Amino acid sequence: MAVIFYLPSNAEGVEALLHRTKDALPQREIETCRVFGDLRRRLLRPLSNLKVAVLFCMTKADLQDVFSLCDLILDLKIILILPDDDEETMAKAHHLRPRYLSWLDDNFLDIGVVLKKMIRLYDVSPVGEDG
Repeated sequence: MAVIFYLPSNAEGVEALLHRTKDALPQREIETCRVFGDLRRRLLRPLSNLKVAVLFCMTKADLQDVFSLCDLILDLKIILILPDDDEETMAKAHHLRPRYLSWLDDNFLDIGVVLKKMIRLYDVSPVGEDG
């Protein structure tokens, strides 16, 4: 199973989470998109084994961009990191049906734990393969 990270910034905490994730899940394909256009193009291709997306919305504009992809991310399990928790932001976020919400001022340690649990839940091993 593959995981995609949308990281429109090189913020220190965000980079640390990406590196921790790669270290913790060495057997997984982890794709990284740093530009919205790259994320959109990737989601337009067949998803095949892509099941989980970790989407960092550093600004409201990033959230609006992600929101515009609603139809492309319906089949993905989403971890969504938001810039704030105001009413408009939360309404848009919930419309995307994330499995987990967090905010930029968090330390992101919980995201790694949630991501591992999601992979365990949603990664279906081929018949006859022990997981």
